[in-house]
Amino acid sequence: MHQSAITLKKISILTGYSVSTVSKALNHKHDISLETRELIMDIANKYNYVPNYYATALRKQQTKTLAVIIPHISDDFYGSLLSEFQNLTFEQGYRLLVFQ
Repeated sequence: MHQSAITLKKISILTGYSVSTVSKALNHKHDISLETRELIMDIANKYNYVPNYYATALRKQQTKTLAVIIPHISDDFYGSLLSEFQNLTFEQGYRLLVFQ
């Protein structure tokens, strides 16, 4: 993540809502009003907010990361296999680490 990335705290300051409220709104919790959620989502979209993967993994105590060890990525077979495997894991919400 680069320095100019927006954080929950920055969105909180911009909207005037607490960090907790911003987090709940971005996670579509129903105890936040629709109007508040829309305002926070608009700001998040405007500044291209991306959740911090590492913070989420720490909080949930679950990384959802898979590791693959292959002999040669440059080989067509392994390249194709790796590409398909990455697509499948991404759809299921997992990250893929590749080791050669």
